[in-house]
Amino acid sequence: MPGHEQVELPQGWVEESGTVSCLGCRRELAAEAGLDSAPENATIQDRAALQKRSRIEFEIKRDPERTNGEIARAIRSSVPAVQKARERLFG
Repeated sequence: MPGHEQVELPQGWVEESGTVSCLGCRRELAAEAGLDSAPENATIQDRAALQKRSRIEFEIKRDPERTNGEIARAIRSSVPAVQKARERLFG
């Protein structure tokens, strides 16, 4: 329809299986998925650590060329945490 041409999604947004998600939502979905591996008796601190780890790993996989510092700033984490996650993922 004229005047309603499809435009590109903003940077960081993706369409998967008919659902459009922003980068922030994708990060939270990754964090929630990380809880799938949490044992039943996981403490709040354990669950928070799993979510943090999952967000970091999501960011590394999303753009492995970004520096550890850039990823850490983007998700309010530490550079050593990003480095450890990168080592887990890529050896």
